[in-house]
Amino acid sequence: MKQFPIYDESIHASLERYHEHWDQWEDEDPLALFGAVNGLLPNRPAAEAIALRALVMRWTLPEKDCHWSSLQEAVDNMCQVSLKVEDMVPFPYLNKIKYSLHARLDAYARIVLALSQILGLFADYFFSTNSQSFVVDKDFELIRSLAWNDNREIMVAAFIILQRRCSVAVVQIRRNFNKLDRILLARDKTLSVASYNSTTPTERDRMAFASPRSSFKAFLMREDFASD
Repeated sequence: MKQFPIYDESIHASLERYHEHWDQWEDEDPLALFGAVNGLLPNRPAAEAIALRALVMRWTLPEKDCHWSSLQEAVDNMCQVSLKVEDMVPFPYLNKIKYSLHARLDAYARIVLALSQILGLFADYFFSTNSQSFVVDKDFELIRSLAWNDNREIMVAAFIILQRRCSVAVVQIRRNFNKLDRILLARDKTLSVASYNSTTPTERDRMAFASPRSSFKAFLMREDFASD
């Protein structure tokens, strides 16, 4: 991505780039919660343990540059931000003014990347089809609109949509971990999603699950937004 150094890379590459190194001989195995013994899941191939360990680490480990203590905490903090047009930083460009979210952009892009990697690996693990897999921000469209734009109102709309989609991603990830827990340990212990998701179909839910482009259109056509 041209405007900022976010790499479209594997989850294992990002673990090396954004998190402290995990020492299998000194550090506690993150996969122990799912029954791993000596680094392996009983009666399962080593490759499966490697993939699932990457999921757990990307979800729970602190970010090396102190952007977050855990990914879920990062999303929670992001969703509490109320962005205003005044927060956009102006830059002169070819006798015009462009705007960027600038200082916060790197952290938000890293959140989107991490969520996308976890959801993608879960989709592969559960053999989900593309139509079944939730995509946080396809091709980083929303992040790109926050990186460089001449319309600050559109940037605010993009950020609101991104917040909602990241919240939905957290719900999906927690559900997948619950499913994984039941598969590997055959128990009923689950993580509550009540504080992250509502069973009532609302405009917020529709925007969260729609494509970024469709969400933009729906949001910008709202009367309360158009009249601002």
